[in-house]
Amino acid sequence: MESTHRLKNQILPIAISVALINWTSRTMFGVFDIGVLIIAVIFTCVIFASYNFAQKHSRIKVLLFFAFSFLYLVICQIAANVGSINLIIFLFAVYGYASTIYYFTIIRYRVAVVFMNGLISFLVHSARTAKGITIHFVVYILLFFLLYFERTRKKRAETQGHKTQINQWYYMSMSLFLLIVFLISLVTPKPSVIPRLAYVNAVIEQVVQPLGGAAAAQQNLFQGINSNLYNPLSLKTQSQLDSLSAPLSDRILFEVAAEEPLYLKIQSWDKYEDNVWKVGNKDLQEYKPIENFYNDGIKYNVFASLIKKAREEGIVLSSIPETSEIWNYASTSQAKRKATVINVNNFSTKIIPIPIGAIDVYSEYGNSENIFMNKLGSCSIREMDTQIRWKSYDVEYMTQRIIKNSFEHKLIEILDRTRAESLLNMETFKKGNGESIEISYDNLKVLYDTAEDLKSVYENYTQLPQNISERVYNLAQSITEGKESHYDKALAIEQYFHNSDYVYELNPPRIPSGADAIDFFLFESRKGFCIHYASAMVVLARACGLPARYSEGYVADEFDSSIGRFVVG
Repeated sequence: MESTHRLKNQILPIAISVALINWTSRTMFGVFDIGVLIIAVIFTCVIFASYNFAQKHSRIKVLLFFAFSFLYLVICQIAANVGSINLIIFLFAVYGYASTIYYFTIIRYRVAVVFMNGLISFLVHSARTAKGITIHFVVYILLFFLLYFERTRKKRAETQGHKTQINQWYYMSMSLFLLIVFLISLVTPKPSVIPRLAYVNAVIEQVVQPLGGAAAAQQNLFQGINSNLYNPLSLKTQSQLDSLSAPLSDRILFEVAAEEPLYLKIQSWDKYEDNVWKVGNKDLQEYKPIENFYNDGIKYNVFASLIKKAREEGIVLSSIPETSEIWNYASTSQAKRKATVINVNNFSTKIIPIPIGAIDVYSEYGNSENIFMNKLGSCSIREMDTQIRWKSYDVEYMTQRIIKNSFEHKLIEILDRTRAESLLNMETFKKGNGESIEISYDNLKVLYDTAEDLKSVYENYTQLPQNISERVYNLAQSITEGKESHYDKALAIEQYFHNSDYVYELNPPRIPSGADAIDFFLFESRKGFCIHYASAMVVLARACGLPARYSEGYVADEFDSSIGRFVVG
């Protein structure tokens, strides 16, 4: 009974802990789950009860605290073996918030520390969404002020020497007043651009760093803890489609010196499940020296040139009729080009953005021997062992801008799986007398690698979950009806979004609980931003048999003539 009575008197600190846990979880994982809220309440009450028990036994309370903490870590370890990374993050959030709030409300009352806990949740929220005031923020502020007012009343009562009387009408009227204030703030017009707390990183760079000494140490600690919150190039294990809003700011991230606009890839994922893009085949994440991927950059040039050479030497290609207009076009190979990426904000990253078709990278940390890539197209310095604050790097790549009226472009327009497999078969390059045309060892290796890549593409980038609705498949078929080549089908899917009534919306409607994000976007809301359009295109492509993967990165197409470079923000 005594334990229950103490918990009842601690209802406000418990409520604040649960509110912060729920706010952070909602921001990190994108969905509200009543089950998560219930678990947060139960675990928080257990933690508070455990600390109350330790406080009663003052002689061994430190020992009890460490014993309880060890037991909690064991539970987390068990959860790590059977659960997801989200569960681990949630459990640590429960422990961290509950322990901190307990200490600074029950043992040593420090209102500033309680407020700072809310600031942590707000920083996480600001880094991951463009929305300002939310219901979670309102709930936290209401509880915070109620705690503050209650503490003030108790302190005044202790000073005046009489017992505190709990007046429920006082709390109800105060809650109503605060609620009205925040409701007014919700409907008050806001600036079109919400200030981003990511700018804190830049402020620390410019203000704290010159102070030196302990201040610099504090800066390094702060940046280390918050690198994943504020770093737009941070490595993600997955990409969620139920984000509340686009993570935008008007801050320039880096500059690119290049001959042409570029798409700079950060990460890709192969598996779609439960509104999340994730890595299904872990082998795709294996990092190897970038020189191992050289053939990926040049393979289309080699492939197209060998087809052209085979016909010139009299070989009749069954997959491309002699009457095809493709033979009337001159050959224009992909050109090798160079770009320089400049880290204007001094971010520390594990991965670096590179253009598609990258074949080599040169940085202050060395040349290709220190640069690593994986089959998902992510590129890192020093094999992902640590975050590196790079200044700039040069990258060589094969341009993806193929001249439209060229043999290479026309070949892309007619390719499908059957035709590609036929052209990659070595029998294709044999003459009537059984002899093969002359192919160098290097080019032979490129052909072999390309054939293996073709198999891998269909094995890894055609998966769809079973809960994809029939109407998604029907839509994909109707969009691509009458289209034969992969190019024509992909182009039809792209044009579908341009020619339909879809709206690019930075704050799209909330996805209903249990609904598939892509199905909801395609047929219900028809509003979304980049992740929704890209994901929908990938799913529609897969639904009609095209291999496709979801990628994230940055488009460098805004040229600043004053500095002679493209700026990316």
